Amino acid sequence: MANLTGSASYQGYVRRLETTDPKHPDTWNPNYQTLINNDVYLKQEQNAVKSEIVAAREGETSLDVRLDGMQSSIEGLDPDMQNMVITSIMAALDAAGLANRELERWKNVRIQEGEITILNRGVVSGCTVSKSTTATRNLNLAAGKFFAHGRTYSADAMDNTANVPSNEGAAAETCYAYLYIDGSGNVQCNCTALGEAVPDDGIEIASLNVPAGSDETTAPYLEDVTITDTRRLEPQWPNVFQNPAYEYIALGYILPDAEYAVHHEIVSCEGGREQVGDLLTQDRLKNGFKLYLAGAADAVQIRYTVRRTDI
Repeated sequence: MANLTGSASYQGYVRRLETTDPKHPDTWNPNYQTLINNDVYLKQEQNAVKSEIVAAREGETSLDVRLDGMQSSIEGLDPDMQNMVITSIMAALDAAGLANRELERWKNVRIQEGEITILNRGVVSGCTVSKSTTATRNLNLAAGKFFAHGRTYSADAMDNTANVPSNEGAAAETCYAYLYIDGSGNVQCNCTALGEAVPDDGIEIASLNVPAGSDETTAPYLEDVTITDTRRLEPQWPNVFQNPAYEYIALGYILPDAEYAVHHEIVSCEGGREQVGDLLTQDRLKNGFKLYLAGAADAVQIRYTVRRTDI
């Protein structure tokens, strides 16, 4: 026996049967088909609504539980609640900002750290320079003693040991005479180029003012060159220091005054560790200080910490 199969279509009426209609299935089946189609359509709509309800629950056990949660969230978004949330967030941001500022102040202002190297070199006696009278634009070195690398060296007298450069410019220039130890361990004397500083391994002993136009033609024996003695003299080295070596340390952040503590640690040095002696903090200012080395060691690398915790 065949069945009537419904399709998902909706019709809001069925044909009214009359007493004159023949009593035959062809009279009733069209109405039955309409009703079955309506059932299939309504079932499809029911399934769609059920799926939407399940999705709307978002994992809750029932739609009622989900609606209660939504109601709580909505109530939490009323103006008073929003204002309270914003106020709390702003307060938290202010507290975090203050904490960060305080942390930066501790790291950079209240505690300032760094490293420096103090070179401790000079002359015990002699080691002066004079103008040569036998070679053009040359210097002679007098015999003497000097100290570097934590020990003393003897310098023999040397004639025509350093050449002073000519100045072809329009203004006076300065160069420097200096001592150094070459790769073979021998004492040498040299002169820098105009406007150049003494090399790191050198010991300055004189500065020379070279006028404009001074050369081998106008001043072959340095007649117009002025020599100024710039030796750091320490006749009683290493027992007494008349001009102890020091470095000026500029603070990265200026403090309210000079009432701060300075702590230091020796990292390395040339010479014996016992030759370092004392480190003295002098001439304190709110923006820096001088660190003096009262010892015989050279190239003393120092790690320092400046503390001022009451600001």
